[in-house]
Amino acid sequence: MSSRSSVDKKPKHPGLLYAMVVVIMLLIGMGIIMSSQVESLEVGYKPKPNSKVKVALVHKDHTPYAPSTSKISTPFEIQLESETGLDPVEAEQPFRLTATVQTTSLQKNVNIEWVIPEGVEVISGSEDYQVDVIGPENTHVSEIVLQAPDYSNYKIHFSAQSKNQDASFSLVKQYNTQEQAQIEALAKELNEKHKKFVKKKIENGEATQKPVF
Repeated sequence: MSSRSSVDKKPKHPGLLYAMVVVIMLLIGMGIIMSSQVESLEVGYKPKPNSKVKVALVHKDHTPYAPSTSKISTPFEIQLESETGLDPVEAEQPFRLTATVQTTSLQKNVNIEWVIPEGVEVISGSEDYQVDVIGPENTHVSEIVLQAPDYSNYKIHFSAQSKNQDASFSLVKQYNTQEQAQIEALAKELNEKHKKFVKKKIENGEATQKPVF
């Protein structure tokens, strides 16, 4: 009798055992899915447009040259100039900066701001104001007259920003009172080197350009 009762004895917690089996199966399934996704990315998998995966210039084996970033392009175009050209400004002498703002699409209620470093005096012009409309046919020109106390390299920033229901756009330009010529020359040189680098890699078949989502 005792042996028969031991054979007929059922597990005390059948529900718990079933739950453990389900959890184990789910974990195995998740591991397989994650593994297949990683493998797909390594062989150049193209993500959906709403995916957070971003690619740009990549090696032939689909490994990136550098981490890529993406951003929405701004409609603003700003040309910031000094009446002294690229020459350094004179200490304790007024100089005029002119910012010409254009946009590729109509922008309303555009915030204009000059950010003046401490020590630089504003002789004339508004540092912060709003423009009703700037567009392809509505160019805005902002001027300000400043005076630097010495020959230190002061960094002056000009920005234009607009907001609407769908997005916020902005662009910032910088002017250097003593080093503008050197900075512009360096930026131009780096830009040309980057263009040549990308062109060479693509022509040699060592890289390709992928869309950034």
